[in-house]
Amino acid sequence: MDEKLIYLISKRGKKSADELIKRFYSEKAAGSAEGWDQQRWIRLNVFLRMLKKQLPGFVNATSQNVPHTLDFEAMINEAIITEPPGLDRPLTETEAEALKKFIQDLTHFARELDYQLGEYAFETVPEPVLRVRPPL
Repeated sequence: MDEKLIYLISKRGKKSADELIKRFYSEKAAGSAEGWDQQRWIRLNVFLRMLKKQLPGFVNATSQNVPHTLDFEAMINEAIITEPPGLDRPLTETEAEALKKFIQDLTHFARELDYQLGEYAFETVPEPVLRVRPPL
């Protein structure tokens, strides 16, 4: 590669590095850098949006009115006696109670979040998706 071309490319790289440092580094120990503040703001909004979108499905799935299924409390109680799918042993009483409390708390949180966020207008582009597995 021509020496002049290498120099020009390195010069562009240095300029880019200087811009990144300027955006994401603060000279003051207690100061904040605009780039990180914006990044954190965006991540918070994407996270809230994803929760708002996904939690209603959790509330529906954990309700007592799901056709053709036991409610989660009955399933958890059964998991104390026999090992549930995905585990190699039954749940302990402590684990079962913790799981019931978690479902109760998350359901309460889901309802509160929907109320608290109300008309929050942040729209993400693209729309965030929480996946347990890759799409088929």
